[in-house]
Amino acid sequence: MWWTFTEREVTWVKPDPTCPGERFRKAIAGWRNTDINGTPLKINSLSTKLTKVASYRRTICAVKARDYLLRRINGIEELIVAKASQARTALLEVTIEALQLLHWADFETLVDIIFARSGWNRISVLGGTKKLVDLELEHAVINERAAVQVKSSASQKTLDAYFRRMDATEQFDRFFFICHSPKGRRAPLTTALTFKSGPVAS
Repeated sequence: MWWTFTEREVTWVKPDPTCPGERFRKAIAGWRNTDINGTPLKINSLSTKLTKVASYRRTICAVKARDYLLRRINGIEELIVAKASQARTALLEVTIEALQLLHWADFETLVDIIFARSGWNRISVLGGTKKLVDLELEHAVINERAAVQVKSSASQKTLDAYFRRMDATEQFDRFFFICHSPKGRRAPLTTALTFKSGPVAS
């Protein structure tokens, strides 16, 4: 098998063993920049133990990470990647359980902090009882205002009702509906809802 770095990808080809040659070799299926499953072999997704070979300035060299390269071409997930994915899944599951134990006021405070770290500034008082929104936000960079409704639990019917009410106000560019324990399954949005010039997020 022959392989090389081209632009930001790894490209490889499998020579036809029945047609040997010194300068030209026939290949099976031609050059490919994906693994056998069709996943692109992007350099930024590969280990540096392989990509460091790109600094070699001659034509052909030995590859110490040969086994790693073959696993990636054959679409075999690295053991450490599988372990990391399992750990991430477990972390997300525990995080969801922890969120569901929060008091509604603490959950609202957490949502406020997350938006603040994302560049949204709260322009309303945190907490208290409001008819339509829990948080009013503005983003100076994109010059937009957003409404945030925070619910510990909500159904699709509740979500639909808020969409209709927010659409009628025409006061905000975006609407965020935050809920950590939804009831039932949320129906997919078949149409894009907008307030002024911004999309709705939920």
